[in-house]
Amino acid sequence: MVFFTNDNIYPQAEYERRQEEIKKYCQIQGVEFLTSDYHPEAWLAAVKGLENEPEGGARCLVCFRYRLAKTAHQARAIGCDFFASTLSISPHKNSAVVNAVGQEVSEKIGVPFLAADWKENNGFQCSCELSHQHQFYRQNYCGCQFSLRKEE
Repeated sequence: MVFFTNDNIYPQAEYERRQEEIKKYCQIQGVEFLTSDYHPEAWLAAVKGLENEPEGGARCLVCFRYRLAKTAHQARAIGCDFFASTLSISPHKNSAVVNAVGQEVSEKIGVPFLAADWKENNGFQCSCELSHQHQFYRQNYCGCQFSLRKEE
């Protein structure tokens, strides 16, 4: 099962585009797809005061915690055995940090977290190949308006 929750993605058209791509992949793979409502204002409130933090800094920690907590709450609500994240596939994300936040959230919410470094065994390269094979859109920034600003 895939749960798509990304209140951090900006603008909404980008959010919708990414959502459609993962939904399409889930259909191809025969995997159940769930999504949450889009509430960017809640994410902005969570990272308030951290807008000028560098990529990978304190804002990202808050973002990971926010998104992983939403995922863990959803996992608990529907009775999943554990939850995980694809965040560690990115070469721009520190897997140890993502996994530490996932473990912290797990202990707080009471659902086990599957820690992984999806970059291992050429995971990132495989994701690029799958994207090419299925002609999926690949974004060129993390997703939040602050990472987009960095790319401009």
